[in-house]
Amino acid sequence: MTPKALRQRVQFLDTLTGLLHELPEAERDAATILVAWAARSIASAKVDAPTAVYLRAVDLVRKEGRCSVSWVQRKLALGYCEAARIVAEMEARGVVRPADGAKDREVLVGQQRHGRRQYPRA
Repeated sequence: MTPKALRQRVQFLDTLTGLLHELPEAERDAATILVAWAARSIASAKVDAPTAVYLRAVDLVRKEGRCSVSWVQRKLALGYCEAARIVAEMEARGVVRPADGAKDREVLVGQQRHGRRQYPRA
């Protein structure tokens, strides 16, 4: 789940909680159970964080200067679907450009470590 989706669910839960206080006493018990269930499912949702495989793929793409789904699949011994998901995530995070036909994708991160700020040495 993305951070934006998590924020939207929390806002929805806040709205439900506000409406709960406006209900008559007789209807409050069933509504409380529903709100508690929603809160538990939101609390158990995880925010998507980069996986170890994704970070390995970014390092490989950065070092080699090339990226395609089949190339990432071969180099990391992944299934095609997982490699496609990782390349799509790299595109969404600005690591590579969108696909341009059958050519490799252009790598945008260069020699920097993706996701970590590089500070000049004093």
